[in-house]
Amino acid sequence: MSDPEEFEIVRFHPRPSETVELSVPLDALAMLRRVAEVRDVSLHGLLQLYVGQALREDYDAFFPGEAVPSVLRSAQAKTLGSGAGD
Repeated sequence: MSDPEEFEIVRFHPRPSETVELSVPLDALAMLRRVAEVRDVSLHGLLQLYVGQALREDYDAFFPGEAVPSVLRSAQAKTLGSGAGD
């Protein structure tokens, strides 16, 4: 298992959402399940984490002059940690 201090718990405020269907190759799905198990999170939670992280990175890269919407910036700060006294 992982070091308990390695991962910070992230709490998101419920927001309007839409369900989408996603086909994932079986080998990739097996890898995702293994990673979720090691991180002690659900597959659903891991997928949400990955989408959120990649979205913030792409948003910053594609729209460098625009501020990332505050809800994404807030989640990024909580996920990455501020580094000082968290």
